[in-house]
Amino acid sequence: MTVVQFEERAYELADGESVLDVLLRYGTDFPHSCRAGLCQSCLIQVAQGEAPAAAQAGLSEQQKAMGYVLSCLCKPPQDLSLRRVSQAGLTRPACVIAKDWLSPEVLRLRLMVDCEFRGGQYVTLGNQDGLGRCYSIASIPEEGFVECHVRVYPDGQFSQFLAQQLSVGEVLSVRGPLGTCFYTCSAEQAEQPLLLLGVGTGIAPLLGVIKTALAAGHRGDIHVVFAARQASELYALAELEAMASSAASLKVHAVALQGEASPELQIGDVYEYVQATWPSLKGVRVFLCGAESFVRKMKKQCFLAGASMREIHADAFVMAGA
Repeated sequence: MTVVQFEERAYELADGESVLDVLLRYGTDFPHSCRAGLCQSCLIQVAQGEAPAAAQAGLSEQQKAMGYVLSCLCKPPQDLSLRRVSQAGLTRPACVIAKDWLSPEVLRLRLMVDCEFRGGQYVTLGNQDGLGRCYSIASIPEEGFVECHVRVYPDGQFSQFLAQQLSVGEVLSVRGPLGTCFYTCSAEQAEQPLLLLGVGTGIAPLLGVIKTALAAGHRGDIHVVFAARQASELYALAELEAMASSAASLKVHAVALQGEASPELQIGDVYEYVQATWPSLKGVRVFLCGAESFVRKMKKQCFLAGASMREIHADAFVMAGA
């Protein structure tokens, strides 16, 4: 049985158990959020032993060189000695400069934070109690703030904190940014058509991608599909349409399973709509954001329609208690 040493205590890992699992099982106070290797909230450092490569997925070369691993993915085959990662340089203070509701369920936060980011990446927001969640960035650096869209759940501990307790002027901690679902472009790619597909608050990172592409002078057509169950959940539709009114290359497609059809709104299944509208995606660069099930299914559909896997950029949202 593998044993890990952490803070002068030895922990025996059960079969298939991660370092994070065993720490939480023994009631150890340790930061974590998504438990899927995405947010990096649970970083831990190897003091003695060999860091498992699988536990370093998505980390930078600098982080790997320092022996950092993701405790939620760390299932060491041999004994390790571990220690907490210093938070200096990994988290930054972020002042809340604006807070408003985009819909009855979606809260918009704008933060002033000293960090480099790209629209479409994500950050982990945290409070003084150690709670934290990942949110995508809907803004671009030129706007001077980090904008996040928060779906507020009735039983969501952190989202309820943001909605009910957080005030403008207060400070959150920010870790990141992370993620590769952002726009880059070579001279040849400037003419390439883009297809952006988002469900729910998955539209937030796509707003960042669109703003970046337009600011960079992208010349190819940009089609964005915003989908939801109910037409009333298309909370960013007005903003998208305003952007399209001043950018001829941007085309907005709104799709809902339920609602009243109009020239601006298609009623039906988003998978069927995309397949009928773009039967071939050869040569198209695709961005997918939203629930994990949506991203997984749509990624396969786009690949089968001819999109190159190298040109499908995806950001799946993993539920972590909200």
